[in-house]
Amino acid sequence: MKIVHVICLVLLAAVAGCASPHAAPGERAVRLGPPPFVVHYAKGPAPASAVVLSPVMLDRVTARDVLVPSQAEMFSALAAAMDGRLALMPCCTAIAAPLPDNGAPLVYVGSATGRTAPSVSARLVESWDKYPPMAIHVQPPSDEWRAKLGARAAQTGAPAFLWIRLALVDFPLTESRLFSKEIVLGEGLAESRPYILADLEPTQVLQITGALLAPDGAILAAGAEGILAVDATPNRQALGQPGEIDAEQIRAILTELRRADLPGQPLRWEAALDNLVARLLQGR
Repeated sequence: MKIVHVICLVLLAAVAGCASPHAAPGERAVRLGPPPFVVHYAKGPAPASAVVLSPVMLDRVTARDVLVPSQAEMFSALAAAMDGRLALMPCCTAIAAPLPDNGAPLVYVGSATGRTAPSVSARLVESWDKYPPMAIHVQPPSDEWRAKLGARAAQTGAPAFLWIRLALVDFPLTESRLFSKEIVLGEGLAESRPYILADLEPTQVLQITGALLAPDGAILAAGAEGILAVDATPNRQALGQPGEIDAEQIRAILTELRRADLPGQPLRWEAALDNLVARLLQGR
């Protein structure tokens, strides 16, 4: 039995090695631990600055599969505020002619069994998992999009490029205290949920996703920071359905929801954007 046990441990170690978050991203997902929910794929230090490739907007999966077209307009003010903050960051400059979303990289960070999760992420769930693990999956850019990026890189001479998007995804629960659970949204940010309601999944989270790209389009780093867990109404809870974000919640995100635990009590979206950009530009 001891020999069998050792063999099993060796096999598990080999599997874990194959799923190393430092391998190049592709058509597979990687299991994530605690925040920060950022993975660095390239060796060595990350560049100190980057060019932002496009104005912030909803990622294409959220726009296509989560929201109806009329809801997308709700996010315009939040996206514009993020563009303004990115423009003020000394690390980042905006590209004169934005690259298109079609063929661009797509970053998924959320529950391995989330409704918009790539199918490969479900393989990360183990029999001992009480809740689905967090997963990251990066769909690399298309060859045509990489060619466009290469042309812009030749014009700008920039060492790296940032692709920032807003997304609505499902997040898993974690145990908190005896009679409560929580959803961990990002670095230093979690929201508690009453124990009696906490198993009524899925829980939708508004997050910022980002990818750091080399001039040839290779993914250097990718990740996300959550902003808000969207509560479901009692009727939707009873049906096991997620909450639906509304204009009032987005207004609160823009003007009210702050990180009281951070110096200066920045708005949540400000802290999330700052954290994500800093982590993407930080060498592993």
